Amino acid sequence: MTSDLWPETVPPHLLMRFCVVDGKGHTLAAGRDLEIVRRQISDAEARATEHDETVPAVGTGGSRRAAGRQRSRGGKPVGAATGSGARKETAAPWQRTGMMTWDCGALPERVNVGSVAVPIYHYPALVDRGDAVDVQLFPHAERARRQHRLGLLRLYLLALDKPLRGLGSIKGISGQSATILAVIGGNTRQIVQDIAVCAVAAHTLDGRALPRDGETFAAPLAGAGAALYATTRELTAAVDLALQRGSSCLLAVEQQRSPVTAPACDDLAQQLRLLLGEGFVTRATAAALRRLPTYIQGIIVRLERLKYGAAKDLQRLAMLAPYRDRWLDIRDAIPESEDADAVAEYRWLLEEWRISLFAQELGTAVKVSAKRL
Repeated sequence: MTSDLWPETVPPHLLMRFCVVDGKGHTLAAGRDLEIVRRQISDAEARATEHDETVPAVGTGGSRRAAGRQRSRGGKPVGAATGSGARKETAAPWQRTGMMTWDCGALPERVNVGSVAVPIYHYPALVDRGDAVDVQLFPHAERARRQHRLGLLRLYLLALDKPLRGLGSIKGISGQSATILAVIGGNTRQIVQDIAVCAVAAHTLDGRALPRDGETFAAPLAGAGAALYATTRELTAAVDLALQRGSSCLLAVEQQRSPVTAPACDDLAQQLRLLLGEGFVTRATAAALRRLPTYIQGIIVRLERLKYGAAKDLQRLAMLAPYRDRWLDIRDAIPESEDADAVAEYRWLLEEWRISLFAQELGTAVKVSAKRL
C-alpha cells in the first residue's frame, strides 16, 4: 500500500511497539518509534563500552574486559555471560565432527541456544558425512529428525563393516535383470550395495524410535550379522525377480501402444521408470522392495487386460490420475523437511491402489481407497 493512501497521522495505539530485552528478559529500550529505540540501544552500548574500558577491575590492574579474559584462563568457559556469548556457549557442546562410533553421550531432543527469558530451540542431530558422522544443530525439528536418521544409518554401516563385507557370497542380480538395467539406467554392482544399505536400515532403524544415546544405538547390533545376511538375501531375490518381470514389460508396453491405449501405455511406462529407474532401491524401504515383484506383476496383468478392455482401463485410470499427479507435484515441490515421511507413505499407497484397480486378484498389503489417499 502506498503512503498516500494512509492518513497523515495514525493514532498511537495503532503503531507497532518495539521492545528490546536482554538475556534475563529485562527491558533495555522500548517505544513505537523504531529509530528512537535504535538510538537508545546505540547510546546504551556506547556508555557500556566507555565504562568497561575506563573502570579498572579490582586486583587486576586492568579493565573489566581484561578481568574477564583472566577468568577464562582460570578455567571458566568463555561466553558464560548472557547475550550472544551465552548462545555460543549453549550451542558448542552439540557440534562435533569426525565421529566413527557413538562417543558423544546422549543427545537431547532439543537445546535452548537463546536464554531463559527468550528461548530459541534448536535440535541436535547426527549428520552423515560419507566416511564419518558429525553432530549439528538444526532450527527445525523435522529436518533434524531426517538428518539424524541418515547419520544413524552411517554409524550402523561403519559398525557393521565386517558383516557387510561378508555379503559378497550372496547370489547377485541375474543377467536377465542386467538387461533392463542397461535400458532404464543403473548397474548391478550399485544395486547390490544399495540393497545391503536397505537391509541395514531394516534391521536397525525401521519400526524403531531413533536412538539418542549410545546404549540404545548399540542394541540392534547384537546378532546383526546373521540377520543382515538373511535380509539382504531376501531383498536381493525380490529385486532380481522384479527386474526380470520388468524386462518383459518394457517391450510389451510399446507393442500395445495405439491411439486408444496411449493414455494407459504412457501411465505404465512412467510407472516402470518410477519403480525400476536409476537409484530405485535407495528410494524404497525394505517393505516396498518385498512388494516390488507384485507391483510389476500388476503391470503384466493390466497389459493383458488392456488388449480387450481399453475403455475400462481408461475409466480406472481416470480414478487414479488425480492422486498420481498430486503425488508427483508434492514430490517435486515439497521441501525435504516438511512431511517427507507422509509423502513417502502416500507414494507406496498409490502402488497398492494400482493393484486394487487393475489387478485385484494379486491382493493389497494394506487397505487402500480413494478416501484414504
